[in-house]
Amino acid sequence: MDLLVQDNLHSYGALILPDELNDPPSARDVVTASRLAQTALQNKLEGYPAGTANQVNDEAFMACAQYEHTVIARSMAHNADAAPAWFIHWSNTTFNPALTRIADDIRDIQVSLTNLTSNVYKDHNRLLPVGGTFREIPFTTGLRPWDRQVQLQGNQVILPPLRSRDDVLALTMMEANAYLLGYYPNDPLIGTLLQRQEKVMLAIGSSAIQTQEIEQQSVDNTWAGHPAF
Repeated sequence: MDLLVQDNLHSYGALILPDELNDPPSARDVVTASRLAQTALQNKLEGYPAGTANQVNDEAFMACAQYEHTVIARSMAHNADAAPAWFIHWSNTTFNPALTRIADDIRDIQVSLTNLTSNVYKDHNRLLPVGGTFREIPFTTGLRPWDRQVQLQGNQVILPPLRSRDDVLALTMMEANAYLLGYYPNDPLIGTLLQRQEKVMLAIGSSAIQTQEIEQQSVDNTWAGHPAF
């Protein structure tokens, strides 16, 4: 349905989506919407890996939360004229503020999950051995960047996955800029392509490219001074 967008950007995992919504929404519709949002939240807290059958991604989670709020709002709007004065007063002074607090709580949870995921995955990337695979670091908004299509200077840019140092070095100027806007939305886009690639490396928790080159050269020089066995 329109309120629960179903496309390549929305992954609802194993959630059972409602087939239709009555107009006006029935009491069952309201209960179903609330249960859907609660189940989506529980799924996010479980932290299923991206791409697995049960994983609900950020876009789907927010769609479920918005669906719940929309269904409740439509139901209340329809019943407002027939509702007694005490109910209208209760809705305005208690129920609606409670909905606002719930929405704020959901946003706070989303921020906490984003920060937790970023910190854990950055540690993974920083300690990654040679040949290992980087984890995907979400943008500051909580959105996951890999294979995401974004608008930049009037152009459509599809962000390539950054699974390795070579993937970062392969970024074009436009792709690097798109990543930097996601990780550092308040910073100006300055510097050479290599400098921007280095900043992307730092954003995902790995050491800068030039630092890696120096470290590797130091290792090579150390071994060069030892006789072969």
